[in-house]
This record gives sequence, C-alpha cells and structure tokens, in this order.
Amino acid sequence: RAFSVDMWVAGRPRAKARAEPGVTASGVPFLRTGAEEKLKEVYIREVFLETMDRLYPEHVKHLPLVKGCGSANIAVYALMPPPKHFFTGMPHTGPPDRDNILKLVMDALSGRAAGRSPMAFKDDSLVQRGPTDKRYWDPGWHGVEGYPTGPGTYVRIDYHPLPRNPTWLPYVCPGCDKDDFTDVKQIVPHTKRCVKKLKGAT
Repeated sequence: RAFSVDMWVAGRPRAKARAEPGVTASGVPFLRTGAEEKLKEVYIREVFLETMDRLYPEHVKHLPLVKGCGSANIAVYALMPPPKHFFTGMPHTGPPDRDNILKLVMDALSGRAAGRSPMAFKDDSLVQRGPTDKRYWDPGWHGVEGYPTGPGTYVRIDYHPLPRNPTWLPYVCPGCDKDDFTDVKQIVPHTKRCVKKLKGAT
C-alpha cells in the first residue's frame, strides 16, 4: 500500500561535497567520504528515524522500506538563511547547488556511504522522480501557521509498492480475499490452505 513520509531537517540546508581522493597501501586510487560529510548524513538519518518512529513505528524494524520490489518519489525543498538585504521574492542563486542538496539527502537515506545500511530505500535507482527546490526562508512569514520557524530542509518521500502483473489480477483467494500474489505458483497452495482452514473453523 502506498504511503508517504514527511520530514523536516532543521538548520541551514547542506550539500554533498566532492569525495576526497585517496590511495591504498598497494597504490590503488579510491574516493572516500570526508568526516564532515558523514556527520551531515548522520543528522539526516537521525531525523528520518525519529520521524519514522513517530509516524510509522511498525516499519522501523523493516528498513529499508523500499528494496527491489517497489519504487519511491522524493521531493526536497531547501529554505536557506536570508541575507540582510533580503526582500520577498528574492531568488536564491548562490551556492550550494540544487543537485548537491538532493544528493546529500539521497546518499544519507539510501546507505551509499561506506559502512552504512540503507534506510529509506536500498539504492538510489529505486527513486523515480521528484523536484528539488531552493529558496530563502522568508522572515515575513514567520509566525504564520504551517510555515517553518527557521531555515531548514523539507523532504517528502512517496512510497509505491510493486505494481502487479495485470494477468494475475483475476486470482483472488476465496477464503481471505488476498490478491497480492507475485507468482502464479503461490496462488494454488495458498488457496488450498486458506479454504481448508476456513472449513475447519466452521
């Protein structure tokens, strides 16, 4: 069943910096994530866990939420601290880059960093689409209901289960109305067990 997770990462929106080049003892070059980047990712992961524990505590034990049997859409909206000369409608045209803001969120929640287990989704490839926007936090809206009390990053993740093959839709268990079979071979044994159990109860 499709569901959504909305999380607010308070504080100045951060971006993913370039990986640091390194060389192993045997002379093989590699790229590594710096300590500062790992701290940025840890913060986002902690906010995600807190949000999941509040909204969907039953799902926390089953992370990542999307493995290889579904997809997700993600939207990221970054509200940057306004400058002293800010005016309403002023565009944010400076660093960080919009795509790097998205990349930090994606890497933090997908477990791309070395030694981290995936959380929101197993891999970035499971995310189909989603907008990324950056703008200044507007002090004129401070105090308005629903508007953030300060700069931060709003992240919305929409989860979608694996669409079923249309040729399997007519197969519904008469005992429990289960209709989410992913293989025709599952239908017959399940139906036999379910109907037998139903008859035993009557």
